[in-house]
Amino acid sequence: MLTPIWAEPDGPHQVPKVTPEVTLHGVSNAMLPIADQVVIKQLKLSGDTTASGPLADDLAFFLESRYRQDGYPEAHVEWQQEGEGIILTVSEGPIYEVGKLTIAGVDEALAATLLPYLTSPTKERRARGDKHLPYVAEELKSGAGMVERKLHAEGYLHAIASEPTFTPNVEEKTMEVTVQVTLGQKYIFGEIILTGDTEGVAEALRERIALLQGQSFNEVSLESLRKDLVTDCQARGYFAPTITSESNFGKQPGHEITASLNVQLGEVYRVRDINISEEFSKGAQHVAQTVFHPALDERYSPISLDLYTRRALETGIYGRLDMTPRVTGPGDLTLDIAGTDAKPITWSLYGGYQTFAGLSVGTEVTNVNFLDTGHTASLKAEWSFRGLEGRLGWKDPAIFGTRNALAMDLLVETFEFKAYLRKTAALRASLSRRFSRATTAEIFTGVNVNASTSDGLLPAELGPDFYTLANVGARLNFDYRDNPLIPHKGWQGSLGVEANTGEISYTKFDLMSAFYQPITEHLRVAIGARASYIQTSSDITELPIDLRNFNGGGTSVRSFKDREMGAHSILGANPLGDFAFTVINAELSYEIISNLELAGFVDAGTLGDGKSLFSFDDMRYGVGLGVRYNLPIGPLRVDYGYNPDQREGEARGAIHVTFGFAF
Repeated sequence: MLTPIWAEPDGPHQVPKVTPEVTLHGVSNAMLPIADQVVIKQLKLSGDTTASGPLADDLAFFLESRYRQDGYPEAHVEWQQEGEGIILTVSEGPIYEVGKLTIAGVDEALAATLLPYLTSPTKERRARGDKHLPYVAEELKSGAGMVERKLHAEGYLHAIASEPTFTPNVEEKTMEVTVQVTLGQKYIFGEIILTGDTEGVAEALRERIALLQGQSFNEVSLESLRKDLVTDCQARGYFAPTITSESNFGKQPGHEITASLNVQLGEVYRVRDINISEEFSKGAQHVAQTVFHPALDERYSPISLDLYTRRALETGIYGRLDMTPRVTGPGDLTLDIAGTDAKPITWSLYGGYQTFAGLSVGTEVTNVNFLDTGHTASLKAEWSFRGLEGRLGWKDPAIFGTRNALAMDLLVETFEFKAYLRKTAALRASLSRRFSRATTAEIFTGVNVNASTSDGLLPAELGPDFYTLANVGARLNFDYRDNPLIPHKGWQGSLGVEANTGEISYTKFDLMSAFYQPITEHLRVAIGARASYIQTSSDITELPIDLRNFNGGGTSVRSFKDREMGAHSILGANPLGDFAFTVINAELSYEIISNLELAGFVDAGTLGDGKSLFSFDDMRYGVGLGVRYNLPIGPLRVDYGYNPDQREGEARGAIHVTFGFAF
């Protein structure tokens, strides 16, 4: 509740550490911290350190405004200057929060969709998911205007939402709010006629038009359709199409509105030249020339040019990159590429904690324009409770002037997990290409040398203690998420295959998919599935333990600690892994306040001998709750998974602390 629960102070209150001295009278204990903040903030913004009438008047105005925003509709602040100080006297009056909300004149279903718009101005200002909102009359009046605009968007073009009427409930200290609505006729899109020069694009344009027919009519939707058609024409090489729209609304009776769209395509334009700013470094010019070169002599396409721009920005070499098409002749365009170089050398120091890796700290130095070539070189060192990692990387974002990127990494690593320690030296090379905004592909190869030691595993449990492998593989990725770090809508998927040969030969297949869908403004559902399968003629004891598949952990079945699902060593301390695993996750999350979510989840998974890629034998489960706090680098997650079919030697559940989405 917003009602003050502390008694009003006996005497005046002096705002701490401000010049000039400001004294408050009549401020209740509940509002003292807020009043102090208002005065301190305004003094900092003004920069005044001497008492004056205008300064005192400003302080009184802003303090009174803040009272009104916090639900004190009758609050009033008087000021006076006394010597070198200022006195603000507050008459707070009663405090109210928003009580019962009523939208009259419509059915319950429509009213339920309109109510959030009524309180939207207050919620947006507070940026919190408060259940108890302060009563602010002006914001509720603005909300009534939003209700009216929403009705217009739904096709009720003559709808009127009256100014709210306010009825105080003195006993509950709430203000009941009623908005009377007059709906009028609902209008929908009827026939939408396409005229003009549409040869070659008519079918695509009619497919988009068909999506709007029968939907609620409003001028905004018609204008959005017009703009979408312009984009469709541009995507087919028409740089400057002209499309005009017209409707018969208000000209003829009836609720079905006929609209017409006249299309003039103009010329097909092609990119004839690329003009790169000489303000770029030689390396940045080289990357831009290579990345945008495929556009030469091609039909103008905003989609393709956006993809090339995205590819260039992904290199990290540009601080700013502007691509502007310019007409240079009949049907001819020049791409003007301008902007600035990014700072070439960056150094970072980072640290964190995850349940599996424990505490970790690391440092990385990156040069995105190594020797002014446009190549990226990086050096990374990291320590965690699991071991040490050192990595030297190099990447050419446009190898041999093509659309492909070549990356090479030299890695040295130590990894310790329970009963064994592994040391690795590896060299890896990959060739990748982005085919569209959402689709990338990669082929890779590498060689690694590994040595393992253990005091608690039998030789058959550990597998070979020294082995060398050479591998080659490929991966295809799809990413249609709205945000790669904190997705709320869309889907992603990947398919990978990797062949290894050396002391042991095997082929590994990986498959992953995830789907994200908002249900309401604050409620989201996510579903994911993964499978991994190792195919080999060898026995599991011939496969090094660190190459096997494991299950359990913060990104799989969360009722188990990391890797803890499945068979363990004879001493019971170390999980042994197996050939194949499957994981299915479902999660429902609700945003409590901005950036803070509560999630419920169900996980299911297997770990088995790999008779097939999809194996559902001996399915294990996890159900639980989690908290997510969204940061710029992704969500910080704390999950607890409960094991509903606990077996001998297994824990009742597990807690996981980590960054990023579970799937």
